[in-house]
Amino acid sequence: MGELLDSLLAQQQGGWDHLCQVHDTTFAEAVLQVANHCAERGELLQRLRKFTQLCVRTEKEVRMELRKTTEELRACATRADSEAARAKGLQAEVESAQAKLDALRAGMVRLKMLRAIH
Repeated sequence: MGELLDSLLAQQQGGWDHLCQVHDTTFAEAVLQVANHCAERGELLQRLRKFTQLCVRTEKEVRMELRKTTEELRACATRADSEAARAKGLQAEVESAQAKLDALRAGMVRLKMLRAIH
């Protein structure tokens, strides 16, 4: 059985999911061999294997959800950066418009003063 595990691990086909599958295959073989000698122990090992499979599936789902959330977060950060740049540009436009308005008001005050003098 050790040789089976070593040969499956030697294939190195792809990361964590592959490692989990290889160990599950070896675990299944161990369950069969133990069950041939003692049905109760084989049944217990099979229950442990099923629990391990559940844990591995759950971990994979959480990993996938984390990956999806990370991608969404990056997209939000990109949009936020874009909106911040847009807001900065709009703020500059507002300040420019305010300066023009202030200049117009000052001109109107001078014009009123000139009219009052004449």
